[in-house]
Amino acid sequence: MRVRELTRELFRDQGPIPPTRRFEWTVVVLCTWLMAGAYLDAWAHRHLARLETFFTPWHAILYSGIFAILIFLGTRALRNQARGHRLDQALPAGYNLSLIGAALFGVAGVIDMIWHLRFGIEVNLAALISPPHLLLMLAGTLIVAGPLRAAWRRPVSKAPWTAVISASLLLSMLTFFNQFDEPLVNPYAATASATPATIADLQQLGILGIMVQTALLTGIILYLLSRFALPFGSITLLVGLNGALLGSLEQNFDLIPVAIIGGLL
Repeated sequence: MRVRELTRELFRDQGPIPPTRRFEWTVVVLCTWLMAGAYLDAWAHRHLARLETFFTPWHAILYSGIFAILIFLGTRALRNQARGHRLDQALPAGYNLSLIGAALFGVAGVIDMIWHLRFGIEVNLAALISPPHLLLMLAGTLIVAGPLRAAWRRPVSKAPWTAVISASLLLSMLTFFNQFDEPLVNPYAATASATPATIADLQQLGILGIMVQTALLTGIILYLLSRFALPFGSITLLVGLNGALLGSLEQNFDLIPVAIIGGLL
């Protein structure tokens, strides 16, 4: 009996769990898988005609990514709780919201499936702002920001690369739902082959898209700089990864180097 009590005391309230390098890079890889699946699904909706079902290979990539994140974080949380850590400390600081986001993403995915079966597959702008997709955006934001939140809470002055990639994925989540007016997706500002009235409207829309993209990018960078010193190449990676994802949607591959060069300046 005494041994049992000592064992229980030994494993009671072990305190917060420090993240390991392997844990954080695993989360980053899984979050990149999730984001790649989202952009691949968007590409399929743009280029493959008659995509009128929820059950597609691109949805499989997207939801297998979220399933992998949920399993990875969930099993770690259960294992650490069994070792005596409190529920709110069963994951390293900053990752609890990622686990909540993964669960929310799964719920939103079921809602999205029901929505599609009931109302069909949305197209164009409606596909970005439907209620289930906005819920997916919220969940995805909670997930991919995990490594950034974790680094923010640690007593470090220089941003780890996991935080930089997390910030780029966070930016990519925001630009995913703004893709209808993203200059790397629809370069409206360069429109020249239309009626004069239409050209004016498209150019104004294109300039607005450049302003919004600039505001999002600048906001993310200033947010990072308010807390960290960034390692060399951070902004290039941040802008380049986001630019590669956006440019691939309409296969504007010639614009991807423009984004990378912008990160170098």
